[in-house]
Amino acid sequence: MNSAPKVTIGMDVGDRYSHVVLLDDSGTVVLRDQIATTERAVRGWFERYKGARVALEVGRHSPWISRLLATLELEVIVGNSRQIALIHKTNKKNDRIDAEKLARLARVDPALLAPVQHRRADTQAALAIVRARDVVVTGRTRLINSVRGQVKAVGGSMPAGRTETFHLRTGELPEPMESGLLPLMELCGELTRRIHHYDRVISELCRDVYPETAPLLAVPGVGPITALAFVLTIEEPGRFPNSRAVGATSGSALASTTLAL
Repeated sequence: MNSAPKVTIGMDVGDRYSHVVLLDDSGTVVLRDQIATTERAVRGWFERYKGARVALEVGRHSPWISRLLATLELEVIVGNSRQIALIHKTNKKNDRIDAEKLARLARVDPALLAPVQHRRADTQAALAIVRARDVVVTGRTRLINSVRGQVKAVGGSMPAGRTETFHLRTGELPEPMESGLLPLMELCGELTRRIHHYDRVISELCRDVYPETAPLLAVPGVGPITALAFVLTIEEPGRFPNSRAVGATSGSALASTTLAL
């Protein structure tokens, strides 16, 4: 069990405002406060508590907040909200209760919060490229399906062909449908160009920034997207106790990426 720190702070993070509760070394609440959920406000409030232990739940803002607090030399614990039953099963849930209970759990034993480790900022930025490509691929697929479906609705058909060149097949559109569907075909072409751009960026990242993807790229059927997604999802192999844990973490991420290839 970890020894209790001199100061423990619980932070219940909201989109606009966050509640904070500060406990002293005896576990007494000595301060309750509300701050804006902005970098400036968070930095200004926490920089006076160097060395304190801070607990917050995983969420939309927790990656940047946890990284910011770490630069201020605070001990940051990001709790897994699914496993903090003490907070979510209470009948009197509100911001202040959550912040205080986060602080008390962190003060007694951080393991009770089932801490999670956020990715580094550079890893998250690179992973955003892979995810953005997936979004664009999904959008293109929906456009193509819409065009095909509307053409069938008037008795026409668009024979199977390469997705990459679908936007070039405007001559196959029934004349009455051209005014409505040509803009969709043009959008397909623009999205295809965007996908090619992402592909180039991902290949460059594999070559220049993440050379550890090379062994994966040597495996038949594994391309730059899958290799980079795997490396970014794992990030730090040493944090996994065994290979099964690696598979559990990377499986869903790779499945979604593969579907968008």
